[in-house]
Amino acid sequence: MDLVKVQLQMEGRRRLEGKPPRVKGVLEALTKIWKEGGIRGLWRGWVPNVQRGALVNLGDLTTYDSAKRFLLRNTTMKDGTSVHILSRYLFWKSLSSISSQQASIMTDNYIVGLF
Repeated sequence: MDLVKVQLQMEGRRRLEGKPPRVKGVLEALTKIWKEGGIRGLWRGWVPNVQRGALVNLGDLTTYDSAKRFLLRNTTMKDGTSVHILSRYLFWKSLSSISSQQASIMTDNYIVGLF
């Protein structure tokens, strides 16, 4: 579905440039991918998606646990809801810096046709 998302994003750019649209919606984009590449076309770009997922999970496991341990050792907070919420917040802040970089690279690679 990321391939469809990128194609639809590019359609917005094409419209701003005054060019005619190539696809008008999700179903038409999926049909176009299927006709041009078959089942392989639908799997195009799976490598960067797996890489991004691995980065997100790595960040989740390490950051949340590290933040929770830090809060419990260096503050007067007790293990409870507030520690979990604050640890989760710190995780999401770090995730946005890791994930957004990978998403940007992934989109650029789709556009130039590497995946």
